Amino acid sequence: MRGGRVAAAFVPRARNAQTERRQIAHGVALIQLLVGQQTGTAVHQWTHRDKEIVPNLNDPTQLDCIDEAVNTWTYLTLMERGGLFLHRVAKLSHAGTLIDPRNTAVLQEIDGQYFAIDPALVDVGVPPPIIPLETWLGHWPPNLPANEARVRLSMDAPK
Repeated sequence: MRGGRVAAAFVPRARNAQTERRQIAHGVALIQLLVGQQTGTAVHQWTHRDKEIVPNLNDPTQLDCIDEAVNTWTYLTLMERGGLFLHRVAKLSHAGTLIDPRNTAVLQEIDGQYFAIDPALVDVGVPPPIIPLETWLGHWPPNLPANEARVRLSMDAPK
């Protein structure tokens, strides 16, 4: 069962919300890789130049922000239902314009604060940034924290 790999990202149990969000980001990156191996999207890269997103020009390995948001919301919902974390999965959020839209999945901390989790801002397999939703909705592109190391799949990892 591949779910064991994802559940392992949550061991040991986080002692605070910030650590739990880091675990969630690792879980999302891992699921992206596992799903991407089956769908051909595990090779997609964040298409950007000087923080400006470049159109994917019909590259079937590339996902747009809507794909990323819906997929991430689905992965988060599965992890939440599996009891892996205490945050709540909230509704998708969107911003931007009709010409330049942005979409993201959203987590809600137990105390009510909302966070955007946006894999569209990083290469596949890199834990996506989880930032306050107000920041994500504001100035674009947001100032992002330094990326964590890319998640790797090994053949001898538990399945």
